Amino acid sequence: MLLYAETHYPRYWLSRIRRAEPEIVVDIPWRVEPGAGIPVLLVVHHANRYPVLLESVSVTVTGGSSGRTTAEFPLHTAVGTQYWWKVFTLPPLAAGTTAEIVPAIRYSVNGRSREMVADNYRGTSHQPFRVHVGEEPYPLPAGWYSGDVHVHTEYTRDQIEFGPPVAALATIAQAMGLHWFCATDHSYDLDDREDDFLRNDPALPRWNRMLRDCTVPREHFCVIPGEEISCGNAEGRNVHLLALGIDRHIPGKGDSAERPFRNRPDHSITEVIDLVGRQGGLALAAHPGFTPPRIQRVVFRRGVWKPDDLAREGLTGVQAGGRFSDAGFRRGMEQWVKLLLTGKHVCVVAGNDSHGAFGRARQVRVPWWSMGEDSSYVFGDVRTVVRAPSLSNAHLLESIAAGRCYITDGPAICLDVSRGTTRVGVGEELPAGNTTVHVEAESTLEWGYVDRIGVAVGQTGGVESITWKKPEKPALRFGIDVDVPLLGEGYVRAEVHTNMQRHAYSNPVWITAPA
Repeated sequence: MLLYAETHYPRYWLSRIRRAEPEIVVDIPWRVEPGAGIPVLLVVHHANRYPVLLESVSVTVTGGSSGRTTAEFPLHTAVGTQYWWKVFTLPPLAAGTTAEIVPAIRYSVNGRSREMVADNYRGTSHQPFRVHVGEEPYPLPAGWYSGDVHVHTEYTRDQIEFGPPVAALATIAQAMGLHWFCATDHSYDLDDREDDFLRNDPALPRWNRMLRDCTVPREHFCVIPGEEISCGNAEGRNVHLLALGIDRHIPGKGDSAERPFRNRPDHSITEVIDLVGRQGGLALAAHPGFTPPRIQRVVFRRGVWKPDDLAREGLTGVQAGGRFSDAGFRRGMEQWVKLLLTGKHVCVVAGNDSHGAFGRARQVRVPWWSMGEDSSYVFGDVRTVVRAPSLSNAHLLESIAAGRCYITDGPAICLDVSRGTTRVGVGEELPAGNTTVHVEAESTLEWGYVDRIGVAVGQTGGVESITWKKPEKPALRFGIDVDVPLLGEGYVRAEVHTNMQRHAYSNPVWITAPA
């Protein structure tokens, strides 16, 4: 559970991590684009129970041409609401700089002055944040837009966690070089009362406020509303499905722990896919390669996506997982390829499943007893890059549905397939025959030299074969042409790998049976 940790639940049990003050959390992105100011997010949670006076924020930056600088932000702000936040922006640092940033907050609770660094949790490190300013922007082909399909916001708020505000996410995402994200909060959080995460409200105030937040017009940025729905797999166990671009809430609280000993799914996968389709939304399998720990299988009745679940009609695609180096991601990719070989036209997308965690995730390790941190799973690490006519929710959703996208944790990849004067790109179709596959890869020194490009060809009902090509010398840009006799129905896709273990995977070009 990688998130901003809720430490006040339950209120009356013995807890080693609970404090008689609100959770106060600072988060800073691990990387920003060259020329971008560095956003510093401050979140205060549960000041309605523990009113706080925020006196000042002091941010010390070590690194870059200036050596060591300190920015002071006087606040003198009394906070007594359940949720409060503010973003402070530091001036840009020189491209290529890696800096250490120490955010110190001075505050008062019950008249007692205190000071904290990074957060006021018990058991966390309170260490400086490390922020890298890219020497070059993320590689991005013209007409493509970078984003994340699986993001949790402040509307994920329950017994164990709370997330960052939509507006702050949009600000930080832009500094990191993203153009869009999908707000996919838990279905079992979106139907709760604003002031009580254990009680539902049929008026759906959280859901309705989330929709309003997502649809606020933003310059050069889009937020797509959706939800992460808990639903039943073939064995009646809870798995998660991403619904993108819907405007009516779909219930799913089987693994919410809101109802003791009641953990059966509200709807099956098939039923949820149908409900999403009726709204014109997209249904994606969320991290299907992930295997829940035993305690989650027992207490929350969580399960895994089965082959029959992934083969359901109406499923748009697969969010293979989070970090590309994880075994869960690799299993998700294997499941996706198996679907392609059955003739299913489903896309692959990438998302971080982030709950804030721009530079550091705080988590409850042992309930009511200990906490820990992790900087491995952070927002903006893996991305879905979409080719669309313009940056709008409608065009982004249309392109994701068609598979006009690739996934990456660094390099860019462009795939097209041609025969004669006809040339098509990912998500498009070409009749079977002798074809030329063209792949272009682009990276930067930050992500490593292009080590190899793979062209994968799969035939429906058969197997997938991959042809690998390597540059003769270290190259940041590398292109290949491969002649392939595609004689039956199937697909072509491509992969790029760098010498720094960064990767990009394209969606397929579909090969249709000859007329």
